[in-house]
Amino acid sequence: MLWRVWIKRIPTDDILKTMRVNMVPNCYYCDEGGEETIQHLFLTAHVAQRLWKHFATCAGISIEGFHLQQLITTWWEWPGQHKL
Repeated sequence: MLWRVWIKRIPTDDILKTMRVNMVPNCYYCDEGGEETIQHLFLTAHVAQRLWKHFATCAGISIEGFHLQQLITTWWEWPGQHKL
């Protein structure tokens, strides 16, 4: 799943649009109603932000201003304890 997020192979609205799939853009994950993108789904949606902030606080990682790929790289390279 993480690899598919990294290479942008998750069938979100923006990806489906490039494949000429006609649909009404709508994020079913939150109440904002905007276009569902990988960045939104895994980083900027309210629930995603709360999850990232919770686990980042536990790990002592600052995630402010990160893009999704930067955040994944930071977590992947983090030298913390594995029990987290």
